[in-house]
Amino acid sequence: MRDEGGERDAIEVPLDGYVHFDRLVDARWLVVSARAVDGENNARVYTTDGAVAGAFTLGDGIEHVRCAPDGTIWVGYFDEGVFAGSNEDGSWPVSSAGVARFSSDGSELWRFGTRENCGAVDGVSIADCYALTLAGDTAWFCSYTDFPIVRIEHGTVRHWRNDVTGAKALAVDGDHVVLAGGYGDQDGRVVLLRLGDEGAEPIGQVYIRAERSRARLLAGRGATLHIAGDGTWTRLDVATLRAIVSEFSKD
Repeated sequence: MRDEGGERDAIEVPLDGYVHFDRLVDARWLVVSARAVDGENNARVYTTDGAVAGAFTLGDGIEHVRCAPDGTIWVGYFDEGVFAGSNEDGSWPVSSAGVARFSSDGSELWRFGTRENCGAVDGVSIADCYALTLAGDTAWFCSYTDFPIVRIEHGTVRHWRNDVTGAKALAVDGDHVVLAGGYGDQDGRVVLLRLGDEGAEPIGQVYIRAERSRARLLAGRGATLHIAGDGTWTRLDVATLRAIVSEFSKD
């Protein structure tokens, strides 16, 4: 089995539909089905030998799952989860928040927005969580429709304006951010940005080879972008991209 960090121990688990997986800090595997009906346990935890160690619900319409070093789980939802109707008891599903944080046993700890405030926090709303990453225990995401770059640190939300639309992966190193992917012929685009006081300024970009841009895996983890396609797993960290951009700028 693999995660975004590379090769891991091999186990066999039953998979149903489109799934996400990551490894918890205690080395157990978290396997999550993207779709779920109200109350369905669509998340399962497996020990390193493949035994089921727990099951719980993380909601419907899951686009991203990330396990943090502090043992918690971050989840980003796509539009069908965000705009789902209310639960049978009249409450709003956690997916309507766009981004949420859970304990390792599936207890909800925090959610980004609520239907009462139209899902907006400090002027940021989520119609679809396009990209999500963790830098340590700090979550970063980029969301449709305005594609702000958003940081959630100790429950505090900060965002930067961003004109790079459609990115599917995000990597962060200090005040530099990499956004990868895009619409149409921009699917192979990798953009380096610098965070200012209020906005994110693009300072350079490269393109992934066409066959690699159709990667089955395009994801960020901390300061590293992971690209898997054409039988190859490539890691591109923010520092390397800064060096590439700097070298090209000399020409």
